[in-house]
Amino acid sequence: MRRWKLIFWKNEVLGVKDLGLTAIGKIVGAHGVKGEFKILPLTDFPERFKAMEELRLYGALGSHKTTLRLLSVRFQVDKGLVLAKAENVNTREEAEALRGLIIKIRKEERVSLPEGHYWIDDLIGLTVRDCETLEELGHVKDVLVTGGVDVFLIETPSGEEKMIPAAKEMVGSIDLEKKQMLVSLLEGLWD
Repeated sequence: MRRWKLIFWKNEVLGVKDLGLTAIGKIVGAHGVKGEFKILPLTDFPERFKAMEELRLYGALGSHKTTLRLLSVRFQVDKGLVLAKAENVNTREEAEALRGLIIKIRKEERVSLPEGHYWIDDLIGLTVRDCETLEELGHVKDVLVTGGVDVFLIETPSGEEKMIPAAKEMVGSIDLEKKQMLVSLLEGLWD
């Protein structure tokens, strides 16, 4: 079992610069004729939509488009979608006009994670150091979610890209306050 779980749908995937916001959903179309719309959850916590009072919607380039007050939320579990109804969206055409907009929240509104679990965007940029020598090996450039063991993409001081599996045998500790990750490289891993 992994020591931590990396959870986050990265804004970079959607072509958006990080503005201190986290994407949690994308409107993918209308549902029915009374203004209900479909949301593709971009979060491991889709139940969060039930507790939300409003949706802040952003365009593909990150500009705020509108804020909608939610009236109802239900789940289409078999399709992995959230169905929502919002104030002032009363027709299929009005719901369809929302297609492609991204639902974002402020970082402080993210779901609290248990100790030892991390958001990917909090890991990107961490300084990576050798556990024994504390020599700087580079910075976390990205986290590749593979379905098995995730992989840290490290940019070395010389600009090379190297990979480190996110396995407990490799990662000694992660300290978000110090903005560093201590790792133990297996002999020959970066040769």
